[in-house]
Amino acid sequence: MASSDRYFRPEDTVFLAYLVGISVFVTLFHKGVDQWWIFALTHSLAAGLLVLALRQVPWEKNGALRFLRYWYIPLFLILFYEQIDSFILGMHGRYLDHLIADFEFGLLGVHPSVWMERFANPVLTEVMKIAYNSYYWTGPLVGISLYRAKEILAFRRMLFSVSLAFFLSYLGFILFSVEGPRFYLGHLYKEPLDGYLVTALQDFIMEHGDIH
Repeated sequence: MASSDRYFRPEDTVFLAYLVGISVFVTLFHKGVDQWWIFALTHSLAAGLLVLALRQVPWEKNGALRFLRYWYIPLFLILFYEQIDSFILGMHGRYLDHLIADFEFGLLGVHPSVWMERFANPVLTEVMKIAYNSYYWTGPLVGISLYRAKEILAFRRMLFSVSLAFFLSYLGFILFSVEGPRFYLGHLYKEPLDGYLVTALQDFIMEHGDIH
């Protein structure tokens, strides 16, 4: 690895910015956040250790270190996603779905997702659940394909774009916390969304692995 490429890359900068951003956020907005100082401490410590590791670890020494150098960010994306549940209400203290629901109803005269329930059928539900489920594996599949083909620059560009998109989404969850229609408007829906195999799989994932 050339010395100019040894230390901080754009994707590393995005990762570090998120760690520092969360540390600052939970320090400033921690009312109702259990043991907020643990998040501030661990994220700050992780940022410091990452800076040290990026400068000192001989990443090209063996295949395992080289793999970790390129894949450490995707490995942490899921962990960071799960963490959000712990401090998502730190800023506002409540979910803000009522603002969106009131705006949509005032603009359209209906709740869009409730109105669209009339078009629901198992085939359409299955197609939409397949599309949603692809969100989990499309990125890793493309990344693995690029990495195995040694298209490292393309892999890094994808990693930067995906990481930036994820972290901005995570921050969006925190800055404007919402539950989503399936929780906030759940009492208005008449029937569950029935489908087939992927629908059952996706419902299981969202029931047991999704944040609230």
